Amino acid sequence: MFNRKVVGWPFSNNLTAENTIINAWRMAIKNTHITQYLIFHSHRGSQYVSSSFTTIVKFYNGLIRQSMSRKGNC
Repeated sequence: MFNRKVVGWPFSNNLTAENTIINAWRMAIKNTHITQYLIFHSHRGSQYVSSSFTTIVKFYNGLIRQSMSRKGNC
């Protein structure tokens, strides 16, 4: 189930994982606490497969499952 709410929206001059999705993730967690199983779906961008972001996802001990579209299938 989803709620169609935007929960993270950082701005950056570059596309590093830290300045884009990790900052968005921090905003989202600040606004929405994860208490139930969650699927986080994204494309295969380097920011989403970076070790810094996947480590954050793994921190939730299986509560979050990272899902990505297939290569060439946005």
